[in-house]
Amino acid sequence: GEEEEEGAEVAVKVMYPEAKKLFRSDLNTMRKFFKLAQPEYVAVLDEIEKQFLTEFDYRAEAQALLDVGKNMQRYAKHVAVPRPVLGLTTDRVLVMEYLPGSKVLVGFRERYLSLFATAAAGGGKETVAAAAAADMRSPIMTATDIGVLYRAAVRAKTAFHAKRHSKKLMRRLVAVHGHQVLVDGCFNGDPHPGNILLLGDGRLGLVDWGQCKRLSASERKDLAELVLAMADGDRPRIIEKFVEMGFTTKYMDEDVIEAMAHLYFNKDDDEFCGYMSPQLFLESLQKRDPVKTVPDQFVMASRASSLLRGLGYFFGLKVHIAKEWRPIAQAVVDDYYKTHKASSGVAEVAQV
Repeated sequence: GEEEEEGAEVAVKVMYPEAKKLFRSDLNTMRKFFKLAQPEYVAVLDEIEKQFLTEFDYRAEAQALLDVGKNMQRYAKHVAVPRPVLGLTTDRVLVMEYLPGSKVLVGFRERYLSLFATAAAGGGKETVAAAAAADMRSPIMTATDIGVLYRAAVRAKTAFHAKRHSKKLMRRLVAVHGHQVLVDGCFNGDPHPGNILLLGDGRLGLVDWGQCKRLSASERKDLAELVLAMADGDRPRIIEKFVEMGFTTKYMDEDVIEAMAHLYFNKDDDEFCGYMSPQLFLESLQKRDPVKTVPDQFVMASRASSLLRGLGYFFGLKVHIAKEWRPIAQAVVDDYYKTHKASSGVAEVAQV
């Protein structure tokens, strides 16, 4: 990575001295619990532990920043990834470009308030709406805050603009992560709202790459084929592909397998979950047909999908990952088989 110019602002990430020891202690406690209560998820916990342990060498995160920054050039107008300063980075200290912005929920909320302030200038109901929004000036954004802001937006007649902006932002974010997961095979397994910034120029800042996960070409192809099946509602193919990827249950109940595939990688909205929370819905599936195996290589992709859907709910949006990723998945599958066919042809010619 290029060194920052003298006087440039940088962000510095320093590891707490006992961080690794404390992390292992917490994980050991969790493992004991899972072995007793949910042994089928010990493998999932093992993968999460393995991935989290990569955070304890900041040189690996610096390399991830370089790789992702290069991969994201096609989205440079919409997203930014901080450049690492390699000459100042060690295993315990990471120095990188500073991205000026606020956490995405806080930044988006500030934009709402700006809309309300403008609308309030007209008086009447709009003033009431703006006042309702102003009452929400807490430093932490919650799902309740978002709901109140949307209701205020309706009264202020700014709902259309607010909804359009939030939908555009979410679709862009989901598309970027779809490209990272399926095309690059190099993605953040922890894209929670705190790791996404809304920058002053309107771009999204993607930060904290300690949990950068990498997938092989064949793993990306498998996941892309599952995405296509879910997007197209192809039930037999969903079940076949999910099992082929290594997901199994005790009784191999096809209804449970199909539901698990969607829950892991696609959707968890109220209609799909029978108006239960995703966790309660998952528990109901577990009671019906307990999970037997979960392939560790896909755990972080599932986590990324879940976190993106969760962010959508903060904006009042129902996000179906498969629908959004379908064009990307189709291109990945087509390219994989085209490349594979070409390679096979070369091998056959060589044998002749």
